[in-house]
Amino acid sequence: MVILALIGVVDLARLRSSRRYAIVGAFAIAAVITPPDITSMTMLAIPMCLLYEIGIVAVRWLVPAPRTALAH
Repeated sequence: MVILALIGVVDLARLRSSRRYAIVGAFAIAAVITPPDITSMTMLAIPMCLLYEIGIVAVRWLVPAPRTALAH
């Protein structure tokens, strides 16, 4: 996520606004990958959601904010 933010594909606001979709996507991927029980799905989906949140924090810390043009 940091690399995508550095090259301008995503920004911090877009990552924050698409948090809900990332959570649903993590649970959908976990439902397909794991055996058909809720425990395995949750044990895979929660770390994926935490990694998304860590990515948001890393983008906030490591990617410089875009400069705005000053009005003269």
